[in-house]
Amino acid sequence: MKRLKQGMFVLLLLIAGKLSAQVDTTYNPAKTYTQTQLLEDLTFLKNVLVEAHASLYRYQSKAALDSTFLNATALINKPMTEIEFWRVLQPVIAGIRSGHTGLFYSRAHINWQNKYPVDHLTQFLTVEDDKLLLRIKSTKDTSKRYILTVKSIDGLPTDQIISTLKKYVSGEGLSEQWTNYQLQGGSFSFVYGNVFGYKPVYDLEVVDTLNKHSILHMKAFHAKRTMGADQIKQQLEKTMDELDKVVSVDYPAGVPLTAVLKIKGFSYFNYYLSFHEQFFKRMQDDKIKNLVIDIRGNTGGLAVIGGDLMRYLVKNEFTQVEAVQVPVNKITFNDYILHDAGNDMPQKTTDKVQPYDYSWHQYPKLYPAAEYHFDKKIYLLVDKGTFSAGSIFAASLKNQCKVTVIGEETGGAEAGSDGGFSTIKLPNSRLLLHLPRFWESTTASNHHSKHGLIPDIVVKNHISTTKNNDAVMKKVKELILDSK
Repeated sequence: MKRLKQGMFVLLLLIAGKLSAQVDTTYNPAKTYTQTQLLEDLTFLKNVLVEAHASLYRYQSKAALDSTFLNATALINKPMTEIEFWRVLQPVIAGIRSGHTGLFYSRAHINWQNKYPVDHLTQFLTVEDDKLLLRIKSTKDTSKRYILTVKSIDGLPTDQIISTLKKYVSGEGLSEQWTNYQLQGGSFSFVYGNVFGYKPVYDLEVVDTLNKHSILHMKAFHAKRTMGADQIKQQLEKTMDELDKVVSVDYPAGVPLTAVLKIKGFSYFNYYLSFHEQFFKRMQDDKIKNLVIDIRGNTGGLAVIGGDLMRYLVKNEFTQVEAVQVPVNKITFNDYILHDAGNDMPQKTTDKVQPYDYSWHQYPKLYPAAEYHFDKKIYLLVDKGTFSAGSIFAASLKNQCKVTVIGEETGGAEAGSDGGFSTIKLPNSRLLLHLPRFWESTTASNHHSKHGLIPDIVVKNHISTTKNNDAVMKKVKELILDSK
C-alpha cells in the first residue's frame, strides 16, 4: 500500500468514530505508577527518539533535548497517574517542534473516556493573535454570532493559559502557525482539559466590544466517542472513498471564466486519478482562464494525490518530494510497535549503530499530464491549517510553477515534512507515541527554512469572518477582475 502522509494530525484530538475494541472496565484513571516505572518509560522514550525520529535535532540542539529530559526526570519525584505523567512528557515532545510527533493516552484510557465522557470546555473558543476569543450566539437572533474576548477562565488570566498550553502543543519548526491552528475550536477545549483538567461548569470572564465585563457560567459538553492514537491510519484509510466530503468545485458569480477547486484534504485516494483528469478536461471544455486552488485547512493526507495534481499544473518535468532522509540507527523497540511504517518505509533500518546518522534517497522526476494540462492563471490559497502533504504540495508547486499564493503562512514547513509513522507503546504507562520515521524535503529554494511557506500576498481572515465575507477570496476576485 502506498505510503500515507498523515498530516491530519489534529484529528487525534477531534475525530469521532466507532471503536471496535471492547471497553476495558478494569481500567482506573486514578491508578498510579511508581517512580521506577515512570523513569523506565522516560528512558525508553528517549531511546526511541534517538534511534528513530526523523527530525529530532532539526529544530533544536542535542543539548536542548538533553536538558528537557533532565527537567522531566526532576519532575518525576512521586508516583503519578497516566494523565499526570503525560503532563510531564508532552512538553518534551512538543519541544522537538515536529508537528507530526505527539504523545497520547493509552488505548485503555481512551476506551474508559468513551464510556465515561469528561466535561469539556466549550468548543467555541479560539486563540487569535495571542488573545482568547469566544463565539457566542445571539439570544435574540440565533443566526448571528458575537465575538467576546475572554480575560480569564476560573480566575486564571488567559495570557497565562495560552502560554502554558503552547508548551503542550507540537508545533512545526520555528513558526507558531501550526501551534495556533491546534488552539482553535474543539482542539482548544481538548488541550485545555488535558492540561488543566475537567469540570462540569467553567467561569469565563469576558469583555464585549463596548468594553463591558461579565462572567459567563458555561456548562461543559461531552465529546463524542474519540479515537486512539493507534487508530489514525485505519481512519484515514476509511476516507479514501470520500471524494464529495473533501473536494468541491465552484464558479464564483461575477468573476467570469473562473473556477475554484476546494480541497480539504488529500485523502481521496480511490478517486484522485479519474477526478483530476475529468476536472481538468472540464476546465478545458469550459475555457477556464483562472483556476483558484483552495487548500486552506488542508492538513494533509496522501502526498501522491498532490503529486498527481501537479502534473496538470507544472509545464516541465518536476518533483513534489525532492528527497527523503531516513535515520539508520539500530532499532531496539520492535516489541513495542503497535503500528509500524512497514512498507511505507523507503528503506528498512539496519543494525548499524551510529550517533544519529541518516541515509538520503532521491525521488524520481514526474512528468506533466499528456492531456488537459492547465496553462492559464493559477491562484493558490493557504493558511496555518495547510500542513503535511498540503504544505508539501504548496511549497513545491510555488517553486516550479507560475502561481500566485495568497493567504497566511502555512502551518507545515516550507522545506519539508515528516512521514512514515509508527505508533509506539511505552512499556509501563502504555502511553502512545506517534513517531515519524523519515523526512521528505520539498523543492523549496531554501532547504534550511524553518518556517512555513510565506504567501506572495498576505491576507488573514479572522474568527468573525463568515462564508460570505472571506477576505482571502475577496482579494483573489479583485486580482482576477483587475487583470482583465
